[in-house]
Amino acid sequence: MIRWTFLLGFGGCVALAVGIEGSTQLAAQESGVAERASSQAIADEDFLSPYRTLAKEWEEDVQSISATNRTEGSSDHVLLLGSSSFRLWDHVAEDMAPYPIVRRAFGGAKYRDLAIYTPTCVQGLRFGRAMVFIANDIRGKDDDNDPKTVVRFANIVLDALRREQPQAEIYLIAVTPTEARFPYWSAIQQINSELESIAKSRSQVHFVATALSFLDSQGQPKTELFQEDRLHLNREGYQQWARLLKDALAKSPAP
Repeated sequence: MIRWTFLLGFGGCVALAVGIEGSTQLAAQESGVAERASSQAIADEDFLSPYRTLAKEWEEDVQSISATNRTEGSSDHVLLLGSSSFRLWDHVAEDMAPYPIVRRAFGGAKYRDLAIYTPTCVQGLRFGRAMVFIANDIRGKDDDNDPKTVVRFANIVLDALRREQPQAEIYLIAVTPTEARFPYWSAIQQINSELESIAKSRSQVHFVATALSFLDSQGQPKTELFQEDRLHLNREGYQQWARLLKDALAKSPAP
């Protein structure tokens, strides 16, 4: 009887020792992940710091659209995060039905602006999926961003979305070919290629290609899908866009 108690006690000690060792290893792993995340956050902040002054013009808009973060959205909502193409979509609820939509979009934002303001745009906001669209990094201007820089900004946006909603499916939408910016289409295509590569390299991230639906048989932008500015979509263009976005949503289950 005494020997049997001793064996149980010894076994318990062994199990306890193993449990302590496993816990120590798990804690070390979690600590390592936290350290890497902290290190990446510091690196991202250093990278964004020179751009914050340039992005100041959007601060008031961002504060305004984020004021209802804690009262809008749900786990069923699809977040549309980006620039004017989302902001100007007057019939978005109708065009994107049956998917409930919550929008966080501002002006002529670039990926750099979105990288800076995404944490504010989504803090406390509930959403099950997020679709990201920015089309202003290549405009033929002196402040255009090269594709590799856009990649860095885009990854910062993805990280911010993931921190707020870790299980959300995220969709990077290709920059649309437009007549106004078609002279720079080859550079824009490079950005689209980079965004597609990001999606392939990250879990729960998808790329939504759109060019074929907005180019005619001669490879030129379909003018009938755009407003007079030859840049923003008209009603027919938005309906075509909605079909592509909803097809992408239907291919991946909600979290």
